[in-house]
Amino acid sequence: MDQVLTHLGAGNTEADLKAAQAMGDVRQWFHISTSKMEQVQVYFVHEMMDGLDHTRGNIKMLPSFLEKKNTKNVNGDYYALDLGGTNFRVIKITIEKGNVVNKTSKAFKIPQEHMEGTEEGLFGFIADAVDSVVPKGTVAGLGFTFSFPCAQLSINSGTLLRWTKGFSTSGVEGQDICRLLEKQFKKRNMKLHVSALCNDTVGTLVTEYFKDQSSGIGVILGTGANACYWEKVKNIPKYMKSLSMAEQQRMIDDDVEMVINMECGNFDSSDVSNALPITPFDDIVDKHSPNPGQQRLEKMLSGMYLGEIARHVMLFLHNSGVLPAMQNMSDRGAFETWQVSFALGDSTAKLTNIEKHFVEKYNTTTTLKERQAIKEVCFLVCERSARLAAAAIGIVAKKMGKEGDITVSIDGSVFEKVPGYKGMIEYALKKLSHGAPYDIRLVLTKDGSGVGAGLISALTSAT
Repeated sequence: MDQVLTHLGAGNTEADLKAAQAMGDVRQWFHISTSKMEQVQVYFVHEMMDGLDHTRGNIKMLPSFLEKKNTKNVNGDYYALDLGGTNFRVIKITIEKGNVVNKTSKAFKIPQEHMEGTEEGLFGFIADAVDSVVPKGTVAGLGFTFSFPCAQLSINSGTLLRWTKGFSTSGVEGQDICRLLEKQFKKRNMKLHVSALCNDTVGTLVTEYFKDQSSGIGVILGTGANACYWEKVKNIPKYMKSLSMAEQQRMIDDDVEMVINMECGNFDSSDVSNALPITPFDDIVDKHSPNPGQQRLEKMLSGMYLGEIARHVMLFLHNSGVLPAMQNMSDRGAFETWQVSFALGDSTAKLTNIEKHFVEKYNTTTTLKERQAIKEVCFLVCERSARLAAAAIGIVAKKMGKEGDITVSIDGSVFEKVPGYKGMIEYALKKLSHGAPYDIRLVLTKDGSGVGAGLISALTSAT
């Protein structure tokens, strides 16, 4: 997408010059050069290596315990539970020779009282929802997509490290979430157990892997942001040291690969490197978030924050004389990420869609120059997000030695719905290649968080 150019400050008045300076500052704050992306990559891969070696660090590099296997002999019915935020689904998939031939699902919304209540209430509500879908008396394992930071202890157990996405349910952090759910199943005499635990990122990777064996990296660019990839187990020191000598030898001899859930949204969150190009607007958003000081990369990438960043930029531009006062724009959440997408999608000559929206939403009339500034703000915020995503994707592919042939499976509303976002990532990857041959294919993988959990459950039983 070509950058929208504004012509603010064309006059010579003090107000014109102030407006021009403010817009110039915003462009400078949000521009990420190729050399800056490469600098981010240096620190990023360092934190990756540290995470593979130790349990500490910003990028956790959590073993998923899911080993790469052949998918072609997988058959049968599998259930999955997808808990990715305020909504969750119960899913049934039927697989024949590695292909999903049927899928049914039912969605539920988690009440606010359970997002902020107790573990008994939350997991009891989930168990009741599962019980309403799965036929009575069914004996089965299910894949459980739990899209929050977890330290996985085995393929079907893991402890919640911390809540994100607005949850604060007590009695869950530090606990094995699979056992909490199974406790509620047992109370209801349900003959179900969790056979595989994963997050939405791992589910996205595995969903594409069942279709394309070159799928090597899974990415979520939606409400939150995260990535995972296939790593050779012999390159995961903290996991290898937990194995018996015989198992260590098997990993080496068979060159076994495992999915690593990176939890990379927390990159650069402890002032170790200060690699990220943090702006004053990012600091404001971070300060008023549920987890100040954490998930700094995610807060520059994901749909939960892009609209809020853009709102603060527009308030700054209003105070600098670039934009008019907008009713209610000073309220948190008054400009959302879907509105960022809406503005970027306005291709009318005079941006009349933006004009109509701001009249209806904020009771504010705008000039063409002001609308151009609004659209440019949205572009700059999204371009920065895409370039940071490209830096992460590119360095993961490079670490894997797969820059020349790898499919990156991506799910999430930012990647899917922000106009031009995929192209922004692809352009940044091209710049990072410096003309060298590369083949990093970005593929939208829908419903990886749901179907993926069932496929992971199936993959654990594959030979």
